Amino acid sequence: MPLVHQPIKEDRDSCLLLTCGLKKPALLAGVRFGIEQLDYASPKEALTVLTTRSVHVLVVGPLIAAADQLLVLDASPESVNIALDLDGDLSRFQPFIDADRLFYLSKGPLSDASIHSIVAAALRRQGDSVCRIGAPRGLPESAEADFLIRLSFQTEPAHVCRLAADAALSWAQGDRSQCLLYDAQFDALTTFHGGDATQVEAAATGVAGYSLRTGETVALARASQDPRFDAHLDDPQGTPGSRLLVVPVPSAGSAPAGVITVARHHASPEFSAECIEAVRSLATLTSAKLSELHFRATVEDRLLQHTSSRSENLFLREAIDHHAAQGQQPGTPMLGLPSWLRWSPLLNAIILGALVLYAALGRLNEYASGPARIRSRGRETLVAGVPGLVLSVAVGGGDRVKAGDLLIQIQTPGPRNSEPVRSQLRASRDSLIGDVRVHSGQLVGAAEPILTLVNESSGYEASVILPGSMAPKLRAGMPMVLRIDGYPDSSERLTVTGVPGQIISGTEATQLAGSLTAGPIVVVRTVLKSSTFAANGRTYYYQDGMTAAAEIIVESNPMLFSLVPRLRAIRAFLR
Repeated sequence: MPLVHQPIKEDRDSCLLLTCGLKKPALLAGVRFGIEQLDYASPKEALTVLTTRSVHVLVVGPLIAAADQLLVLDASPESVNIALDLDGDLSRFQPFIDADRLFYLSKGPLSDASIHSIVAAALRRQGDSVCRIGAPRGLPESAEADFLIRLSFQTEPAHVCRLAADAALSWAQGDRSQCLLYDAQFDALTTFHGGDATQVEAAATGVAGYSLRTGETVALARASQDPRFDAHLDDPQGTPGSRLLVVPVPSAGSAPAGVITVARHHASPEFSAECIEAVRSLATLTSAKLSELHFRATVEDRLLQHTSSRSENLFLREAIDHHAAQGQQPGTPMLGLPSWLRWSPLLNAIILGALVLYAALGRLNEYASGPARIRSRGRETLVAGVPGLVLSVAVGGGDRVKAGDLLIQIQTPGPRNSEPVRSQLRASRDSLIGDVRVHSGQLVGAAEPILTLVNESSGYEASVILPGSMAPKLRAGMPMVLRIDGYPDSSERLTVTGVPGQIISGTEATQLAGSLTAGPIVVVRTVLKSSTFAANGRTYYYQDGMTAAAEIIVESNPMLFSLVPRLRAIRAFLR
């Protein structure tokens, strides 16, 4: 029975990692590499897999007998073989070493990170066409994709290093990180913050210098205890005892392109093999981008040199000598600008003068606006003389009546034990019926309003409600624009005819203008010029009770006063 069975996909041709007799097979975690892994304690089961499946990497351990170790290794001629944590006489493995069938042999136990690294190297030996190692399983694919997208847009090595340092901090779950770029000309390491070089150190010291020289990845549980550690270079903002990971950034040359360092607080866990592999993957991607930028810069320099050399020999020597021999004079100097641009200073001066003139003559108006209600100036309200019952209503709102026409019949109680008395309400003059406030069968009281009569020949006026704060600025004769509600194209130009001398409350304004308004207000009036108004190309009659919106120009100042406020004070002083 398998101890651990972690298939990534059911594909007999997929990359397969097989372990037999390991103490901690789960440390290899094939899923970290995106491959299939099978773990067995019995050599018999491992041999069955070797005869039925194509095994790419085989790892044997100390939990099976020495003879079984040789038997299992002998049955895997095509795989990359590793023997870990073995004891006793290891000369028995010499034939496998001589035949190049043993990739690595360990006499004792290795650290988790070392085991992970040797297995990763064995997978890489098989080649990407067989075993393609993806991003570490602990790293979300979206994080790597986001990094690659951002990396593709970088055009400066300093920006690439800053992006790599930020990614390393996240991928390795560190507290501090930096990407140091190697300058072979000065043999120095440079770190970048915000795109600017902020620190340049010699590459001959520190763990970063060691990793740069050797190309090795270094993970330290206590950085300050390592003799190679240089706090000023390796972890300038760290604390004593911090954990440190240094990964070289490979390059096409003999020396790495730089190093990436990640530091953690000493109380944090050590860097796992998964974190180390993530930063290695990050360093490989960073190296590819730096190589691309280096190649582009080299090409641009070569092209610039080539162009400069050609510009020095723009004219053939023979042509120059022939021109000089004929005694020709130099030509007319070439004009670099079109002729119409000669007029641009004059055009700019004209535009500037027009703007100054507009600022001096133009005016800015201050408006006061508010709702308005239109009323007939000849409005008459009829009331019931005595209480009674409405028998009939002969008219409706908007009807035109003549003097003597019947309007309403009301029945009132007669004296004791007598018949009720019927009374008729008739029009006293030719009028227009405004609003009718009663209906047949309704009981009305004495002095209760029944209907209104409008004398059309008397004209109309509008009552406008404005904020009380505008009262000091209002005066008769101010221009006003009235727009009737429901007729957006209407625009009646009028003047203010009446301004009260006091600010009134909203309730009083309602009685005067018929519109409920809260807060201190002032009501101004204007007389309409006629009984009709124009809108949408047509003429309409005003109706008693129509509403509108009014705007009154309360102050008008030259535009120059807004540009230079001190001029307003000067004008007030001169007055």
